[in-house]
Amino acid sequence: MAINFIFHNRNHVRLVAKAIHWLQLRGHEINLFDLEIFEVYQGAKEEAVVYQLPPVHAITSIDQYIKKNDVIVTFNDWDPIYFTNVLARLRELGTSLVGIIEGCLWNQANRYRRCDYLLSYAPLISKFYSNRPHLQKIYIVGSPIIESSLQQPNSADHAARKNFVLVNYTIPSRDFPRKVDETWLNRAIEACEKLSLPFVVSKHPTKAVPQGVEISTLDFSTLIRQASVLITPSSTVIFEALAHGIPVVLYKSSDQPLQEFSQPKGAYEIIDHYLDLPPAILRADASRASFKVQAMDFVREQISIDPDEPAWMRTGKALEEIAQNQPKGEILSRGRLDFFPVWHFQHHTGLYEEDALVCRPGRDEKGHCLFGLNYVIRKNGYYRVTLEMTVGEFYTPGVVCTLDVYENALEKRILVMQEIQCDRAGGKREEDCLLQFAAEMGFRIEVRLFWHGSGKVTVRGIYLEEIPAPDSGRML
Repeated sequence: MAINFIFHNRNHVRLVAKAIHWLQLRGHEINLFDLEIFEVYQGAKEEAVVYQLPPVHAITSIDQYIKKNDVIVTFNDWDPIYFTNVLARLRELGTSLVGIIEGCLWNQANRYRRCDYLLSYAPLISKFYSNRPHLQKIYIVGSPIIESSLQQPNSADHAARKNFVLVNYTIPSRDFPRKVDETWLNRAIEACEKLSLPFVVSKHPTKAVPQGVEISTLDFSTLIRQASVLITPSSTVIFEALAHGIPVVLYKSSDQPLQEFSQPKGAYEIIDHYLDLPPAILRADASRASFKVQAMDFVREQISIDPDEPAWMRTGKALEEIAQNQPKGEILSRGRLDFFPVWHFQHHTGLYEEDALVCRPGRDEKGHCLFGLNYVIRKNGYYRVTLEMTVGEFYTPGVVCTLDVYENALEKRILVMQEIQCDRAGGKREEDCLLQFAAEMGFRIEVRLFWHGSGKVTVRGIYLEEIPAPDSGRML
């Protein structure tokens, strides 16, 4: 049995490198893979060389290494479709999937739904992820990166600073339109220029370079040690800056959720409007001398720090416990879990926006915004369909959509149906967006979602999975 790590950027390597060395010394077989099928390569292989880790293999070769009941450790279980299909196939070998998450900011409906275990540095993570369908346990292990930053003397930090404002351009392009991204960036740059302050722009590796903006080629971890102030949207780099004693201005982007950054308790300012940004930068810059002490209450609340056991050790012990609990004999009976994005379906209403189908009141007629799939059941058993959908402001509380599963080959009938209720804020219960049903070999499954026209909905697709029989707890 092996513990297999799947990276897609250099930061992932940094988070687990010491734990990997410890696991190797304990006799565990380790395999490393890079999810390099993303559009932009993010440096995992080179970082593994820096930490003297084993060779990193391409994700396309993973079938050559994975054995039954192995442990798979990943930082991503939702994208791209090729990778989610790889995970679905590995699941049938009885592998256990461990997700490493860096904070509550990753609490989105499509993320970490395949995971059996979660590792995180955020103590509040259980509040957001406890309803994941396969989740057996959450380990709070801390962050080696944050601990390393905290251990650096504050005086040394100040001596290394070069008195520039670091602008962190990192808004997720799949969740927010690009024009919002660039507006946010332009406003941050304008604020620095208005104050005649030197600034450096650091961007996430997957972001396109905006026209006319000079982007630093240095890694963020290098830049943050030299900066005097950080301007950023909601991002886990806030923790790294605070740990270094770098004052932070959280400049919000559109309606991006703040999650764990919503109540800073004096650690930083949250700015909604760009006109308030220049004075906030000046206040942050003036607080540099005492900032690290000022921010520590927030950091300790949000980051698990154990003075007796470093984060890398807790990470290694958690993974060892998971590996030791894996069955040693027959393959653990696991159902297949597949994700089907919206383009697998037909629709009568709504328009495609980015990777989703969006229905808007006043623009679109009510009707089926998703129907199709025609998935052929290969064996008798029990199945679950989970809809990945978000609801915007809902003007009339009530039913926003009706979800059903129709058998269109043998019996030609609705197998199960559920109305999705919402309140005025667009809130919905997750259990309203899933259907469980029994199916026989040869059934042809059609999933249908009818939109009633009274609230904005964003549909990204559905999960289809085999589940245990309701009474026996075993797969049929």
